[in-house]
Amino acid sequence: MGAPTTVSGRNDITLEGGGKICGNAFYHLTNRNIVHGTMLYDTDPRLMQGALHPDVSKLKSAGVKSVRSRVALLKDYLPFDVRELRRRLITLLTDRTVTLDDDDVAAIEQIEQSYYAPEYLLGSSAHADVVRGGRADGVGTLMLHFSLQGSLISDITLSGDYFELSPDPTADFRKAFVGKAFTSDGLQAAIAALHPEQIIRNLTTTTLTNLIN
Repeated sequence: MGAPTTVSGRNDITLEGGGKICGNAFYHLTNRNIVHGTMLYDTDPRLMQGALHPDVSKLKSAGVKSVRSRVALLKDYLPFDVRELRRRLITLLTDRTVTLDDDDVAAIEQIEQSYYAPEYLLGSSAHADVVRGGRADGVGTLMLHFSLQGSLISDITLSGDYFELSPDPTADFRKAFVGKAFTSDGLQAAIAALHPEQIIRNLTTTTLTNLIN
């Protein structure tokens, strides 16, 4: 189609000179194989860097400084838009069509619902630990140790030299945060719902929000 591409490694298509534009995967079943790939036509690099968190050691071993430098955009090399790209791919890769009836669509929509569950969307990747916090005027030092399962908070513990206004502040923070999404919106919603900051002397909503964001 005009883009100067080459095969790289086991499953990548890159532009000559560097920049991944397509990754592929292969799945073998008893009587059939599934092969699929994703092509990167266009994206907002800033949002992409915020969404993708590859293993740092993997990037270092490849000599890559950032996610953005690892990928390229097809729109910079093709003389047509993404709709035309889809049309050409359909022509190249398919030889027939399958028409779904109402029962087929209903069955697909029922399967689809399971993929909207927060546990699937946010909790499917590996366990990780994140520490947030620092020193706040009038409060002291407050460190929040988040345990994550995917993007969901599975546990939280506290450390520091703050003054407690509750017999078990960790339990109060667990009640507020466990099960919530570890995102800016998710953390702010957890604070607004149960106000765990109220069990630590002089800690305000704004200060806690700043410590964990």
